[in-house]
Amino acid sequence: MRCEECGKKFSPRRASAITCSNRCRVARYRRLQANTPSWPLGTYDLVMVDFPLRWTGYSAKGEGRSPQRHYPTMDVAALIGLRPMIEQVTAKHCAFCVWVYGPRLPDTLRILTGWGLTYKGELLTWRKTGAFGTGKTTRKSIENAWLATRGKGLPIRDHGVGQYFEAPRGVHSEKPGEAYTRLECLYGDVRRLDLFARRARPGWVPWGNEAGA
Repeated sequence: MRCEECGKKFSPRRASAITCSNRCRVARYRRLQANTPSWPLGTYDLVMVDFPLRWTGYSAKGEGRSPQRHYPTMDVAALIGLRPMIEQVTAKHCAFCVWVYGPRLPDTLRILTGWGLTYKGELLTWRKTGAFGTGKTTRKSIENAWLATRGKGLPIRDHGVGQYFEAPRGVHSEKPGEAYTRLECLYGDVRRLDLFARRARPGWVPWGNEAGA
């Protein structure tokens, strides 16, 4: 097992251990505290979320494209630990649009379950134009978003919204405006929250340490 803070391999004494030493445990806690902004105000019906999970590249060049080179990341345990915030700021019945990264699919499901959400299925498929994607096997140019719900979810307002769309790639992890537009059409005029946002967007309340970028 690798330490979530320093990355060194270690043999955990407890099944729940994620750091190799007390020093790394304290460093992780302080880092998370420093990188976690104040919780958003209000109650929201629709949430878009792109989990800031790290990944490891095969080379220095590949590592340069990793999320941790562009913004602070969080481990699975820390993300699951946000459940009190999620329950505080979301409605009893709400919908989540969750962007997924192939190698971290099991972790994404763990987080959704840890938040008390129910996975429903695929929601959006984005083909990135104007760029030749990276990948450890095939070169990736598609990104998918899942639908997860709390309670009964949200009623659909427009059944004519398509799953697939094409749009250019922006800065690292930035999602295209078309994705937001489709969700706005799909669910109508509801209260919207953009978790771990890279940009502010009209009609959505951004939350994250880059939300004001």
